Amino acid sequence: MSDDNVNGTTGHEDATARLPVTLPSAETVMAYERTVPGASERILNMTERAFEHTIRMAEEEGAHRRTLERRRHVRGMFALVFGFIVALLAVLFGCCIAYLQDPLIGTIITLGVPAILIAGWVLASPKAAATARGNH
Repeated sequence: MSDDNVNGTTGHEDATARLPVTLPSAETVMAYERTVPGASERILNMTERAFEHTIRMAEEEGAHRRTLERRRHVRGMFALVFGFIVALLAVLFGCCIAYLQDPLIGTIITLGVPAILIAGWVLASPKAAATARGNH
């Protein structure tokens, strides 16, 4: 029974298809072994090291992506908290101006600054950016 008859029955074809290292055919390995004794063992060791390297690189890439996502999340939370503090200070400052000085200017500050911050937050959101680019 050849390897071609077995292919497709294990369920691991998709996983092995993505790996960059492949084993030579059995006939080729046997020819190497007849020519240089111990060649098949060296071929298997080399293939195992290549598989381990591929797996290690995939794990490191996943860890790197998680780190970048965590940093992006922290940066977003910092921006959200900072925007909230600025809006709160604008409301307090606007109320003080409306009470002590000019009600119109105070009202504009009290309502305008938070509205501008909210508009900036909505326009900067990933969904709005995707819609602006035409990616629905």
